[in-house]
Amino acid sequence: MLYLSWAPIPHANNLAKLIVFKNMEEMFYKFLKRDREFNNTRWPFLIKVRDVEGKVMLGPTFKQRGRDPKNPTQFGMIVQAQRATLHFDTEHSNARVYLDRAEVQRIGPQDDVVIVNDKYLDIPIPNDNKLLLEKRIQERTTSELVEEQATFRWLMAQERKRQAMAAALWIGSGRINRVSWDQVQRSFLDYGTWDMRWKEYETEKHLRIAMSCGSFFFVMLGAPVGILFARRDFLSAFISCFVPIIILYYPLTLLGVNLSKEGLLNATLALWSGNAVLAVLTGLVLPSVMKH
Repeated sequence: MLYLSWAPIPHANNLAKLIVFKNMEEMFYKFLKRDREFNNTRWPFLIKVRDVEGKVMLGPTFKQRGRDPKNPTQFGMIVQAQRATLHFDTEHSNARVYLDRAEVQRIGPQDDVVIVNDKYLDIPIPNDNKLLLEKRIQERTTSELVEEQATFRWLMAQERKRQAMAAALWIGSGRINRVSWDQVQRSFLDYGTWDMRWKEYETEKHLRIAMSCGSFFFVMLGAPVGILFARRDFLSAFISCFVPIIILYYPLTLLGVNLSKEGLLNATLALWSGNAVLAVLTGLVLPSVMKH
């Protein structure tokens, strides 16, 4: 089970998603409604929305990434609209966004703001459909989770310092108007996002290990309980084996997942609490069965 949870199961989950979500547009809106943002570093725009109704984005913000692929948090243009719709033209490798009451801000030496209405924003996309198929946490192998966590740690350690130092240099040289306050603010806001994602990945890693080992504790507790109730009818004895798991293990595991993601409890302690309770109950029940 440990090996399966390391790579084969996440890989199988991803393949199943690719089969189900063949329509790029449907998949895009599904992910956007769930996460309220589409942030794929290979995508030329970062998209954030207040909400999604059907295929209409409410309060969307489109941030065009800079030309430097090594700096995905640098943006050259920001478009904010009240409503927007997006349509994929896969034949021409293009995504067209219809903007309703939009405001366009270009970031540079001479920032300017343009208000537009009923305009289209064309977003070129590569022919590789994998661009949209961003993996969910459950679809990533453990090795991928570790790599992503390393990236988040680096961003949390460096990005705010980098933006603060850049702002300090401009201020020190007397050119305060050249400071990109939007990027400074964004680096501090993104810190919370990176920290949250790191905790989610850490939770997923420990959850896989804990649930893989959980089957051992299921058997160690379920078998003695089944033996103790063996004199009853088969159905009652069968159900009794799963009662401790249903009323104790799964609630504790779900609680542990939430506590770990919020950073309120260490991931190891949170995710192994269910297994620990089953182990204690096994120690109480198993001796009485072994006497017979």
